[in-house]
Amino acid sequence: MIDPTGMNLQGAVDLSGLAKKNAPAAGSPQTSPHESPSAVVRDITEAQMAGIVELSQTVPVILEFYGQGHLPALGPTVESFGGRLVLATIDVATSPELVQGLGITGIPTVFAIIQGRPAPLFQGLPPDDEVKKLLVEVLQVASQAGVTGQVSATPDTPEAPSDAEPEWLTQANDALAVNNFDAAAAAFEAGLAGDPKNPEALTGLARVGLLGRVHGSGKTHDAIRHDAAQFPDSVDTQLLAADLDVAGGHVDDAFRRVLALFAQVGPDDKARVREHLLGLFDAVGPTHPSVLTARTQLASLLF
Repeated sequence: MIDPTGMNLQGAVDLSGLAKKNAPAAGSPQTSPHESPSAVVRDITEAQMAGIVELSQTVPVILEFYGQGHLPALGPTVESFGGRLVLATIDVATSPELVQGLGITGIPTVFAIIQGRPAPLFQGLPPDDEVKKLLVEVLQVASQAGVTGQVSATPDTPEAPSDAEPEWLTQANDALAVNNFDAAAAAFEAGLAGDPKNPEALTGLARVGLLGRVHGSGKTHDAIRHDAAQFPDSVDTQLLAADLDVAGGHVDDAFRRVLALFAQVGPDDKARVREHLLGLFDAVGPTHPSVLTARTQLASLLF
């Protein structure tokens, strides 16, 4: 299974309590300012947050705050996930308590809600490919929490839990569970054959590559770290240690290691080291804060 990184669902806001406080009285109509185009995309008011919190127990919800001249923008991207995510859009002008409670300072601002717990995703609008990769991380975190439901694209169809994981992803995860990296890579490549820009397949394939390099080295983790300390100028040794760092979740250590190596190697090795670092970025995810920082540092070294 791909390890999602950077998501923190332990928010300081009691979203469930806030939703209950603003829930409409029994029998009162629940209207939204705009007609929702589908069951996957819903424009809501602050009073309807109780329903969104409840829905997030079975399906991860993306909450997009808009207004002040900005219109909702994530509908097509969320719909591309086939009902495994729901988008709730909400106008900041109608939701002062939510805006204050979630500490929103700019528009657009986007959160993920899983089991009633909010986690900030981004402010502003990153490129679509980066948004998709981050939403894949949301699905991975949700899956670990047992939130694997799916909704129908038609509003009249009831929401129901579903294990609609693509066959190629199931095969990849099964292969990874037994360290069969060749089979896992083949499964992710099958996913890319059907959808060349599938973010989960791209990230998975990059991660399989680094895991395969670590296991294929024939060295223990301690031996890899020992060699990296003993041979700081060895490109092969340092890149393998960086792979191990990422595999173990030590992303910043990996990036610092490779950036330092890039700064010291000669012209013949720079292209190789740079390509390896870009592969590590793919394995971690393009919107991870450490990736954004490392990209800036790499750019400064290049120019």
